Amino acid sequence: MTVLADVLEHRQRRLARAVATRIADALAIPPPPESGDDRSPGSPLWLGQSLSKGAAGIAVLHAVRARAGLGSWERVHAWLACATREDLSAGAGAGLWFGAPAVAFALSAAAPPGQYRRAAQALDAAVTRLVRVR
Repeated sequence: MTVLADVLEHRQRRLARAVATRIADALAIPPPPESGDDRSPGSPLWLGQSLSKGAAGIAVLHAVRARAGLGSWERVHAWLACATREDLSAGAGAGLWFGAPAVAFALSAAAPPGQYRRAAQALDAAVTRLVRVR
């Protein structure tokens, strides 16, 4: 690499780190639970279980940062709690991006070593049942 390429690469990493920090800080605290039984895609009940648009994915973001020493495990715990505050979907609509499989992935990616073993076992059983049904 040239010196210019090294400088640009360093600058891009620094900018990416700054953007990631701003996003993580903006998503530091999960929203309070909302009442109601709306389970549509725009519902906060649905979003908790989503890797792409909800609390499960945000827990993964904070876990990656915590593992790198750039964030706190408290944020991970808060977002995992948000992702599991309602009954998890383990029916026909559940899959990699939503429901029990999504939360199982988030938990496996986000949980600090040695924590959440019982939750992981329960999610594993739910995902196994889904696989057998399909």
